[in-house]
Parts: sequence; structure tokens; C-alpha cells
Amino acid sequence: MKLYSFLGKAIESYVAYRKASGRTSFGYVKNVILFDHYCAKKYPLATTLTQEMVEDWCKQRSTEDNNSCITRISGIVSFLHYAKKRGLVDIQIPKVPKQSPRKYIPHVFTKEELVNFFNACDTITTR
Repeated sequence: MKLYSFLGKAIESYVAYRKASGRTSFGYVKNVILFDHYCAKKYPLATTLTQEMVEDWCKQRSTEDNNSCITRISGIVSFLHYAKKRGLVDIQIPKVPKQSPRKYIPHVFTKEELVNFFNACDTITTR
């Protein structure tokens, strides 16, 4: 895990805390690392976290619906709660958008469809 911003030590400690707590969600950690890279790139001289940095990162992007925004910022919100409880930051935690109902309806495969699928996989020839 390569960290570049002033948040590096706090993020390392947060990741260790999550691992020790049995919460090894890769998505959370990945998004916190992306936030670190964002801070290093956009605010290279910063030494403390500001509300502007957090708000700018956490605002919903034009390419996101509520659910994808929640996925992107949940790790950062969790990190901020962790850091605030330990006196590492003094900012307001951003509000997370309301979750939207999912539109995707999963397809349940029949036994016959699964048998046909795996038989087809078993008979694939390569050139």
C-alpha cells in the first residue's frame, strides 16, 4: 500500500485497526488509499485535512448514482469517524446519500441451464 499524502500514518493506523477488528474489506481500504492519492495530488503542500478536501472528494459525481457514490465514500466516512475519535482530524463528517432501490433483478439458473453451461465449457477447444 503506497501512501503519498500527510494522511499516510493515520491511514496505516486505520488499516491496522480494521484488520485487528476483523474488518478486512478491500473496497474500504482501496477507496481510502484513492482519497490519500487525491489529497497528495490536489493538495500537495497540505499538512492537515480540511473540510474543503473532504467535501470535494465526497460530493456526488455526475457519473454516479446514489449507490455508487455511497460505495466510493463509505470507506472515507469510516476513516473520518476513526480519525475524529482519536483527535487526528477536526472536521464535520459528510452526509452519505440515501440509498436508491436496486434495479437489477438477478437471474436464477435452472439445473439444466447450469449443466448445459458447464458442458459447453468442458468442450471448448483452443486453436
